[in-house]
Amino acid sequence: MEDRKIRLLLVEDDKVDQMAFERFAREENLPYDYTVASSISEAEEALRSQEYDVVVADYMLGDGTAFDIFDQTKGAPLIVVTGTGNEEVAVKAMKSGAYDYLIKDPEGNYLKTLPSTVELALKRKQTEKELRNYQERLEFMVKERTAQLEAEIVERKQAEEELLKAKKMESVGILAGGIAHDFNNLLSIILGNLSIAKEDMKRGIDISGIFDKMEKASLQAGDLTHQLITFSTGGDPVKKETAVGRFLKESVLLRLSNTNIKCDFLISEDLWPVECDEAQMRQVIRNIVDNAVEAMEDDGVIEVRAENLKQIGESRSPELLLQEGKYIKISIHDQGAGIGKEDFPKIFDPYFSTKERGTQKGMGLGLAAAYSIIKRHNGHIAVESQVNIGTTIHLYIPAISTKREKPGAEPHQAERIQADSQSSIVNSQYSIKRVLVMDDEELLRDLAKQMLPRIGYEVEVAWDGVEAIDLYKE
Repeated sequence: MEDRKIRLLLVEDDKVDQMAFERFAREENLPYDYTVASSISEAEEALRSQEYDVVVADYMLGDGTAFDIFDQTKGAPLIVVTGTGNEEVAVKAMKSGAYDYLIKDPEGNYLKTLPSTVELALKRKQTEKELRNYQERLEFMVKERTAQLEAEIVERKQAEEELLKAKKMESVGILAGGIAHDFNNLLSIILGNLSIAKEDMKRGIDISGIFDKMEKASLQAGDLTHQLITFSTGGDPVKKETAVGRFLKESVLLRLSNTNIKCDFLISEDLWPVECDEAQMRQVIRNIVDNAVEAMEDDGVIEVRAENLKQIGESRSPELLLQEGKYIKISIHDQGAGIGKEDFPKIFDPYFSTKERGTQKGMGLGLAAAYSIIKRHNGHIAVESQVNIGTTIHLYIPAISTKREKPGAEPHQAERIQADSQSSIVNSQYSIKRVLVMDDEELLRDLAKQMLPRIGYEVEVAWDGVEAIDLYKE
């Protein structure tokens, strides 16, 4: 306490005990500025009129008990005084919030312990006050730091959003620039050859070779457009039950025709069927094999595996995020130059390519399109590569249940095939003679009316779905 006297309120209705306290205070020269109240009502009045540092109250009074003023001390420690044999009351008082208690004895010896009891109560109050202040300061510091962290999080989030926007704009810019570059090259080829054809026609020169070049450029433009469709909602797969082994082998052989590259097929005898868009899956295989052919520079062996895979529990590997279930695992391994570590994180980016870009080289859309298609089939694509050794691309396509499945079937023994233009892929002969063509582009409708009759078809054209349905009904 400070140098000032301790303001003490004594609540005692026994005159003898009052006098004993006053005499003891004088004799011991206690630093108390005390007030004596003889009842609960007087104590309440005293507490309303001023604040006290400590309240010493007899438990049993004429108009109540010390409990009646517990909540009126304004934070001053309350010391309860009770008669001998009332220890239970004292304990109850402590549990109810009293700072301490004293037990009266006939000789008045309890007064001797009063000064130390008051001092301890005041020290306890001071300590509690300091703890509260410390807690308040700590809470304030926590709130202040929390506010700072929240502000930092907001700033970081805004910075991340800005960075993401910048990356998106960069990706869009790269994609748009790549598309513009490739289409411009293809259109230049077509338009340039058209100009040459006009001149040669005037001179009577054979122009069939020129038209071959224009046709090739147009097909490349169509392939580029088809790749781009996979990045739009228009590329959503139209799924049906499909046997993987058949289209896998056909797609690889078709792409390897007219090359010197051989292929080893290791395909399980009893592959589970999958539900997929076969045209899109063929595109995936073609894109991967395209990359392999370009990486191997028209020499070497490509290994193609296909096997059943049953995933037990969810895969927790960051490289292979597979849900529990059945999959067909397709692995295509080439003997090319491989992919460097610095390029690995970008291999699925649109228009990223480690090769020279151009209409005759990589356009940088192959793996990006493959990734998009596989994800839309709820599958997964993973890549392994070692420089100067080769690259392996693994496709995981969800399989569907079948009664014919034989878990644990081993792959066929390796079958090496060198594809050529006379591969086993046979063109089908169709007996359909009438064709209905629907397109909103008039030039394409006119082209269909001119081309299809030349190969034996009767053609009806419609510019929208309503007209097409009306013609179909006829």
